[in-house]
Amino acid sequence: MKAYECYASILADGQLFIPTEIKNKLKAPSRIRLMILVDEDDTEWNDFTMNQFLNGYSEEDAIYDNL
Repeated sequence: MKAYECYASILADGQLFIPTEIKNKLKAPSRIRLMILVDEDDTEWNDFTMNQFLNGYSEEDAIYDNL
């Protein structure tokens, strides 16, 4: 099994647009295995982790700030 990685787009009509350089490597007709990874806005996750980290901070920990 060969693997190719690229960014693709989902068009307004729901079709998947695959870049030509990848499409040229595929033989038609054929079945492919598709994995979809979606870029997400990580702002909420970053805010949550920062708040959780700071919630665990104690004034007693301040002795380590100047090491």
